[in-house]
Amino acid sequence: DEVSFVRDTPGVVLTQPTNGARFVVGTPIPLAATVTSNGVAVSGLQFCSGAVLLDQPATNTIIWTNDVPGAQVLTARALYDAGASVVTSAAVSVEILTLGQAWQEAEFPGHWSNAAVAGWAVDPDGDGQDNLTEYGFGTDPNAGNPWPLLECRLDGAGNPPAPFFQYRRRLDPCDVVFTEEVSLDGWTWSTGVTAALAMMPDTNGVTGVIRTHAQDGIPAAGPRLFRLRWAPKAN
Repeated sequence: DEVSFVRDTPGVVLTQPTNGARFVVGTPIPLAATVTSNGVAVSGLQFCSGAVLLDQPATNTIIWTNDVPGAQVLTARALYDAGASVVTSAAVSVEILTLGQAWQEAEFPGHWSNAAVAGWAVDPDGDGQDNLTEYGFGTDPNAGNPWPLLECRLDGAGNPPAPFFQYRRRLDPCDVVFTEEVSLDGWTWSTGVTAALAMMPDTNGVTGVIRTHAQDGIPAAGPRLFRLRWAPKAN
């Protein structure tokens, strides 16, 4: 008669994070695993995202910071036989949200991925401002708001007084790109010719007033027009 033996192998379970968890990009994420030796000498523990090794710590936990949005599949791997063999945990899927997606989730619970409700071009409250504008300028997408105000003023300290303009927007980090433009005739607009004078945060810590002016090379005298444009940031 033949006698066969089934050798025990270690067991490993990824206990943190939980399957289906969502995190904002750049947020430190705790990863933890439990290893059961089953009488086998375990020589190491690894944490992986897909096929990428994140870390092989001396303990059973790490803190992982992911700057890439999208779905991630995480596993833990226990090494044994002096590292020659490995057993892998069941996979845990998590979602890394962009800053804009995190705002959509907060403002439209349960509908953040529904483009008909939370899409950037949608205007749920009918105030004429789409969701991108509401996000970029820190206003409420579910309640009517006046349009963001771009103010042009004169700095009386100069001779002649120098014009500057200011506006309130969401402070960085933000998934909206703001482009300041200057024109002398309303037809030809120039970018990259403004310089910040001041940034004055609001008490909410979310929005603030940006005050800026035209740099040297734009004539100080004569009429001057300022324009502000905004668009989603590419992630």
